[in-house]
Amino acid sequence: MSTQVRIAKDSEQDLVHQLDQFYLYEFSRYIPDYLKVAADGLFHDGDYLTFWEDSNKYPYLVEHKSEYAGFALVEDLGSHFLMNQFFVMLKFQGSGVARFAALDIFNRHRGHWQVESLLSNRKSEGFWPKIINAYATSGMQTSLQEPNRTHHVYAFSNSDS
Repeated sequence: MSTQVRIAKDSEQDLVHQLDQFYLYEFSRYIPDYLKVAADGLFHDGDYLTFWEDSNKYPYLVEHKSEYAGFALVEDLGSHFLMNQFFVMLKFQGSGVARFAALDIFNRHRGHWQVESLLSNRKSEGFWPKIINAYATSGMQTSLQEPNRTHHVYAFSNSDS
């Protein structure tokens, strides 16, 4: 498979912003009251900008056959890593690109992990448990995010510690 995952360069902030528009567009179906298009025709989610300002945050780009296929935003919270956002464009979904990207990112950050998935996002709810159960060294613990209970929180480890 000719898929690669790499850290996004400072000069690629706008590229991640553009890919984030696709992510937010797709995600808006799950939380329509929260994600709205602004007067300029764009979704505004400035959270991704902090991934170039903080050494404990990692913006990744996913490419497949020299075409941008998605991105991921990972945070090192000290006690664990958090998959903050993970997105693979529709045309690459089901092709193995997402699986490759997720496993590559997990392998880059050894330790305890958390991945959250909206209960209403059936694709995500099918993807993450399958990938994590096959990968994790500790098995996977699943809980509901509190207090809203709208997300599954998948916790696992990929190290012996």
